[in-house]
Amino acid sequence: FAGRTDDGNYHVGFYIGGKAHGLGQELSTGPAKSSPLFYRGEFKYGLREGAGELTFGSPALESKGKGIGSYKGEFREDLQDGKGQFTWANGGWHFGSYRKGASHGQGKRVWPNGDTFHGEFVNGLPDGLGVIQWGQG
Repeated sequence: FAGRTDDGNYHVGFYIGGKAHGLGQELSTGPAKSSPLFYRGEFKYGLREGAGELTFGSPALESKGKGIGSYKGEFREDLQDGKGQFTWANGGWHFGSYRKGASHGQGKRVWPNGDTFHGEFVNGLPDGLGVIQWGQG
């Protein structure tokens, strides 16, 4: 099935009870049509659930310093949850554990200048034991 969802998104894939379910693709323009999202992966009763890839932003946003990026990994209840990698348009990336949409637990983050932190993250920030390596930039 291909069509528009109740919340205005465009979805191509399977449905159960009027909700996206199974493999599919969805395009959302986000709040106030300012942050487009494209998701390809698994859905469960209308929510991103299981393996998938989420790309957000647009070149227009990047020129305003808001950037674009992508996450590839596990989702639960529509949020990044489990193992995955987030990549920012500026070259930085984070690989590791995610919980409720933020890096949480063991992970490795690399900033565009080459600085790295390998260790514990809490709610998206380095926190606890870890190793910092300063880049050459």
